[in-house]
Amino acid sequence: MAFITRPLPAGTPTLAEDCLEGAGQLATFLYGRNDPTTRRRIYRLSSELLPGERPPIFRLGDNILRARRSRLLAWVAEKEAAAVAAATDTTSDAAAD
Repeated sequence: MAFITRPLPAGTPTLAEDCLEGAGQLATFLYGRNDPTTRRRIYRLSSELLPGERPPIFRLGDNILRARRSRLLAWVAEKEAAAVAAATDTTSDAAAD
């Protein structure tokens, strides 16, 4: 069976370029530093939140946490949009009173 490969569109990162591997890389990407506290936050984010609230972090093969930079950025943008929408709803509700 032959696999058909298509070239990626210009500017599209490869999986290797887009993938973060390990709690340390994830902590550096999300928090700007890699220390025990931020690594613990990553482990908690990946396991203690409800499934719909968790960031797009997964374990693959050797059980190391991994995530795609592009998916994490999209997840952060979704959280920001939800926070702005909630703040707007609260403001409009207060103005209606």
